[in-house]
Amino acid sequence: MPRRGVPRAECDHDFETTGWSGELGTPRFGGDVRLVDIDGSVIDVAGMPGEIQLRSAEGWARRVIPLPGQAIRGDNDGWVAMGDIGEYDEDGRLWFRCRSSEVVNVGGEKVSLRNVEASLQEIPGVREAAAAAAAAVAHPILGSAVAALVVTMERADEQQVRDAISRHLRGADRPYRVLFDYEIPLTENGKVSRSEIARLVTAAPHPMTPVTEEALMELVRSTFGETLSINDSITDSDASSLALIMFCADLGWRFGVLLDAFDALSASTFADLAATIRARQAVVL
Repeated sequence: MPRRGVPRAECDHDFETTGWSGELGTPRFGGDVRLVDIDGSVIDVAGMPGEIQLRSAEGWARRVIPLPGQAIRGDNDGWVAMGDIGEYDEDGRLWFRCRSSEVVNVGGEKVSLRNVEASLQEIPGVREAAAAAAAAVAHPILGSAVAALVVTMERADEQQVRDAISRHLRGADRPYRVLFDYEIPLTENGKVSRSEIARLVTAAPHPMTPVTEEALMELVRSTFGETLSINDSITDSDASSLALIMFCADLGWRFGVLLDAFDALSASTFADLAATIRARQAVVL
């Protein structure tokens, strides 16, 4: 079974985060460097991104002082995770690619926030976009989810942009929460403040769309098959567990309420599921 590297992030010019990007060179003064994948296995092949770890030469003490809210990075063997993603080229040179904090876990799938932002900025009407991921942006199945703050162009229709986001991004890459605002919040150093984005998005009310049988069945049929009717249920389909998870995430996006797999499977028909969604919306309102 092949090892899994950290997904490649499209950030070869990550000037906002570091001011530079490129070849890192080789260890000096007797230190060691390695790349590890998401399972902690050492990567020794070219072209597979992984987290960069350093170990100082014997007798040289090294520690990383964490920022508030960060865990101490390091292990008993002296290896220290630097919080950076890199990869080897064919000649064995190590190249920096992006910060590991910009690669997040959504429902067990690794998502590059930079890639999400690039996809959002391709949508007509979007002028700027920035993404964040935090435990506060929660889904009952996915765990943490991506939140996005979007700045639209003048006179752009926000609902049309939201609908385009729903079509353009799918699965774990699609932000579970989106907030439209007039500017992207920055830190004192002029970098995108992902923590502030998470705070703003989670504090804002989640827009809700009225539940109709037509809208629900459009989502059902696109996920589980065209033959299902309003009087059927999920158990009448051959849905995989992954399809069920994505269906619950899509329900949250479309109708603005959180449902988990138990809620979806407990409905005896899709008509009953629509009633459950309406009841959840009434509680939120």
